[in-house]
This record gives sequence, structure tokens and C-alpha cells, in this order.
Amino acid sequence: MRKTLLCGALGAVCLSLPVGALADGIPEIVITPTRFAQPLAHVVVPTLVISRVEIKNSGAQTVAGVLRAYAGFDVTRLGGAGQQTSVFVQGTNSNMVRVLVNGVPINNATDGGVAWSTLPLTDIERIEVVKGPLSTVWGSGAMGGVVNIITRQPTGSGGYLSLGAGNHDTRRGALGLHASAGATHAGITLSGERTAGEPVVQGYAPRAAYHNRNLNAYADTQLGRLTVDARFWQNRGRQEYVTGGPPYSAYSLDAQNYLTQTSSLRFSLPLAARWLASARVEQTRNTLNQDQLDTYAVPPANDYARSTRDAVEAQLGYAAANTQVLLGVSGAHTHASSLSYGTTYNDRRTTRAGFVEWHRQFAGVALTAAGRRTVDSQYGGHDTWNLGISVPLPGAMRFKLSSGTGYRAPSFNALYGYGANPNLKPETSRSTQAQLLVPVVAGHGLLTLTAFQNRLRNLISTELVDPSTYTYQNVNIGNARIRGLDLSGTWQAGDWRLGASAGWQDPRNLDTGKRLLRRASHHYRLRVAWQHAAWNAAAVWTYTGTRAGVYERLPAYRLLNLSVGYRFAPQWSTRLRVDNALNTRYIPAYYGQNTPYLSPGRTVNLDLRYAFGAA
Repeated sequence: MRKTLLCGALGAVCLSLPVGALADGIPEIVITPTRFAQPLAHVVVPTLVISRVEIKNSGAQTVAGVLRAYAGFDVTRLGGAGQQTSVFVQGTNSNMVRVLVNGVPINNATDGGVAWSTLPLTDIERIEVVKGPLSTVWGSGAMGGVVNIITRQPTGSGGYLSLGAGNHDTRRGALGLHASAGATHAGITLSGERTAGEPVVQGYAPRAAYHNRNLNAYADTQLGRLTVDARFWQNRGRQEYVTGGPPYSAYSLDAQNYLTQTSSLRFSLPLAARWLASARVEQTRNTLNQDQLDTYAVPPANDYARSTRDAVEAQLGYAAANTQVLLGVSGAHTHASSLSYGTTYNDRRTTRAGFVEWHRQFAGVALTAAGRRTVDSQYGGHDTWNLGISVPLPGAMRFKLSSGTGYRAPSFNALYGYGANPNLKPETSRSTQAQLLVPVVAGHGLLTLTAFQNRLRNLISTELVDPSTYTYQNVNIGNARIRGLDLSGTWQAGDWRLGASAGWQDPRNLDTGKRLLRRASHHYRLRVAWQHAAWNAAAVWTYTGTRAGVYERLPAYRLLNLSVGYRFAPQWSTRLRVDNALNTRYIPAYYGQNTPYLSPGRTVNLDLRYAFGAA
């Protein structure tokens, strides 16, 4: 991938990129932590890069399934394919993570969350993860961290066709085409999946079906010194879900159609030897239309949730030998509407922001300072900041220390939906992280020890405010503290790659003294990959400790994913993926007080791929 394409895809100013930085592969260069293209060693905040090879070896079917194998993540999926999935980063709430596709946010504005269960792995080049608050760089919502899903943008001309099948009556396919002509490059990928699914709750046998279609398209060109880059990504489909249940009614299956879509157009222009200006316009759409008739509405109608975010940003970057400065301004207009259980709203919000970042390297030391001022049409001004330092130590070791603040405006659902409270305050956080990196085994391995603490204030919770009428309301009552320690290691030699991690955390509500729901106190993970000639194989084992539930403690469980691939001709390859190979049964959460959700069972998929040209 060319340097200009990498920067254009993420809407960042590309600065301080060493000439030889790409020699060992794109994953050594990251942009998400600062919007600068930087070697991973210069980044002062804990950052994870999951490569395309690691994604293939994971045996997982979705982005959330891939993240489960890495330190700092809690993943809960309530049933089979397409069912509700939550991803917690370092113990923070699932809707406190800013999720991007090629640098464009995909969080919906109605509840602030992301449809994790619907995010396929098709055409992903890599996933960049920053742990800890990053609202200074990416705005409201990035309190727990940022997950940036970066799709492929190959050059040359070529393509591929992939077909697959699996248990649960699963069928999938993908077609990708791309071409280049001089300084112009374009490509498109279409993919789809259809499965009959699995039962969702205990005591109800019908399976919940799931359909998904994904489109990824890009085009870029060079017009003199001006670079123009256009992106379009769409994820849509249909998913069934369980509703009702004793003692009030019988269980039943309903369905909903979903859509997540991003589009962006970016321009970048070098102004002088050390200056680069860029501008981008972008849009994010999220819709959810349910078949379920809302009898509380007058007149009765089908429930829905819809939001659109239109944004524009401009950046000016300066890069000298050891100093980089980035100035940026942005504006966004968000429109959200919803109908749920008879409660409806239709509202808008406008935000404006300005930010500045400063980075300096000298004698192996890296310094970072950043600040942001956000003005919200509902909440006025709010300031966030980040500071960090990376220091070399003897023996090629490195110590990193960072601190920052986060900010999240209440979602439209919290303000105007079920339990509406228009007087809610924004949630805020302050985090400190320390990291020690130690090369081992003659440089073939790396040990990383990370300690973190995150203080969260004004957490929004739905509380029973009038027991006589069973009236619930969203209120700011929560103050939480999350402390944790992660130890991870990687090793590579010859045909083998190993990765392992152990994590301990104490995610606790300081008001009640109780642990936060569905976060495990400890995790253990092991990844093993082997590749020789035309063969490759991998195994991923994860252990998730006990978790706090609404009704009772949720027991620990273990999962094993397997993957085997074989290239039997230059253009032909096949891959077998087994998710939950041991068919482990566990309780992810409870649907009702005595009714647990069913865990996803063993999922087996076999794919056949034909590639041609520069695929």
C-alpha cells in the first residue's frame, strides 16, 4: 500500500514517516493514536495492531471474535451469528469505545453503540486499537479507547472470488475487483453471508436467522500536487431476535433490518517542504427498522432507530526532523429519531471542535501533548487533553507513561427515549497508563507489561425511581474506578509465531462497591500459528474468568478456535475455520431471572478462494 493511500484512508496528515518504515510491513506504522503516521515504537499510548495474517489465523467470524484473543478486551455475545454483542475495552462500557472504519466513526447516535455482531472480516487489512481515553484526538465517545478497522486498498489490477459454507446452514461469498491506471486507483468488494442461526435462550428451540451484505469501495487519484481519495463502506442485513417470554407471554422470534454506512471524500495538498494541508467531508448513517409492532405507540407502528452524522474537518500539519505539529478544526451535525415502546423523539445536535497536537523526539525519547476544545449545542464547551512520554532503557527496553481525559455526551436515547431525562450531564473520565516493553530471546520476542487506572464520573444508568408505578429514569449516579494489569508476550522464529497474555482487572462501581457487569476479573489467552510452504495452521485459546451478572455471578469458561489453510495452486487456496472447536457451553448473560442466554456453539466454515492479477 502506498504512503499516500494509507494517509488518505484514515483522514490523517502523514508526517515523520521514515523511508524504510514500510520494509517490515504496514503494521509497524500506525496513525490512530495521533492522526500522524508514526512508527509503533514512537507511540506513547498502549496501542495494538492486528495484522491481516493474524485475522485469518484467528478462526473467528467477526471483528469482535478477533478482539477476544487480545489483552484488554471483554467480549459478550448473546447467542449465535448476528446476536447482540458487547465489547468492553479495559473494563469501560461498550458504548464508550469509538469505532472507526477507515477513520470514519460508525457509532450510532441513538444509543452510542456499535452493531459488533454484524461487522464481517471481509477485506480488512488490519485493525488498530488504542486503549484508554482518546477524546482529544477522536472526539466525544472515545472514553475507553478507539478501534480503527482499516480495509484493503490494493494497487495494480486484479481481484478474487471466494465461496464458503458451514454448519447452521451457512453460506457466504465475496467478490473483489480493483484496477490502476497511472496515478488513479479504484476497487470494489461485495460480500454476503446467510445462516439459519442457533437458538438464543434456554427453553426456546427455534433458531434465529441472520443475513449480512457488505460493500467496500474506494478510488483515489493524483491531480498535480493534490491527492483526492474517496471511500464508501456499507454493512446491511437482517437479523432475528427473541422477544417476550413467561410469565407475561410466550417466546417468539421477531426480525429487524439494519444498516451501517460511511462515505468520505478527502483532499490533501503539500503547501511547502514541511507543511501539508488536508480537508475531508464524511457521513455516517445508522438505521434499525423492526418488524415488531409497537402497540404502545399511537397509532401502533413498527419500532425504529435512525441517525445520520454529517461532518467536515480541516487539518494543517508541520513536520521537521524531530518535531511534528498538527492543528485541526471540525464540525458535525447529527440527526437522530426513534420509536420504542411508545416513546418517540426527533432531534438534532451540532458540535464544533478545535485541537492541537505536538510531538517531539530526541535521544530516543518521544514526547506527546495534545488538547481539544469541543463545543456542543446542548452542553456547551468541554476540554480534553493527553500527555505522554516514551523513554529508552538499557537492553533495548522502553518505558511509556501516558495520561488523558475522556468525554462522552449523553446519547439521544438516554435524553429522550425510554427513561428520558433531558437534564443528564456528560460522562467524563481520566486515565493513567504505564507500560514496560522488554525484548527477549535475542530480539525474537517481546514482553509487555501494562498497568492502567481509569476514573469514570457521571456514569449514566437506568434506575427505578418510583416502585409504585414501576417508573424508570436515566440518571447520573455512577462513579467507577477500573484498575488493571496486563502481561503479554510475542515470539517469532522460523515457521512459528506465539502470543500469550494474562490480564487482571478490578472494574468497580465506587457508589455501590460492586463490580461492573459482565467484566471478568482475569483473562488468559494463547495464540499459536505455524506456516510452512503452502500450509498454515493456527490455534487460539482463551480463558475468561467469573463475571458479575444482574441476577447472579456468571461462571468462567474456556474457548478454542482453530484455523487451517492450504494454497494448492498459485491462484487457489482454501481455509477451514472452527470457532469454539470444543463446543463449550457457558452462560454469557441472563435473558430473565431464571432464563440464561445460550452461548454460541461450534461453528465450522470452509472457504475456497481464487485470486488473479495483483490480488
